[in-house]
Amino acid sequence: MVNRRIRQEWEEYDLQSSYADNLSMFSIRLNYGGVFTKFPGRKYIKGKMNYIDDIDSDLFLVHDMDEIMELIDCVEPSKSIYYHFKRLTWDLDFGLYSLVNMEQQTCSCNGWELTGIPCKHSIAVICYMRLNNENVGILETWVHPIYWLKTWKEMYVLKVEPINGRFCGKKAHVLPS
Repeated sequence: MVNRRIRQEWEEYDLQSSYADNLSMFSIRLNYGGVFTKFPGRKYIKGKMNYIDDIDSDLFLVHDMDEIMELIDCVEPSKSIYYHFKRLTWDLDFGLYSLVNMEQQTCSCNGWELTGIPCKHSIAVICYMRLNNENVGILETWVHPIYWLKTWKEMYVLKVEPINGRFCGKKAHVLPS
């Protein structure tokens, strides 16, 4: 992982002069260890906050977040970590979005991994990629191969012989115990 600056909420840092020469650099405000209140008027309470500075958007990967979480010592091995980001001008009720990794076909909501079918977050990314003329390929390739017709045909290439139903065999006389 590239060296990054971890800063507390109260520490001063001049972002303008630090990032003036490199527009791909940014900072993250990381909230962790807390809980969300109920909708509407959702708030994040009982949590901690750090800033992570000197992140290069050209090199930053979702996996880097795991390393950052270890660096600030807030990872509990028994718990899953779900990453979300908030749009700057939106509130917590409508501005939270899950992080999607298109290369590994994963999403922080875990829907894609559980079903093998892209979740709504990954579908939004696929649509965005297509709108920006990125090659998304054949849409079926984003779905797990178990759902492909080709896989089904390979599974049933051998002849499947039907068996007699339960009414066609001899009746067994077993007394209930």
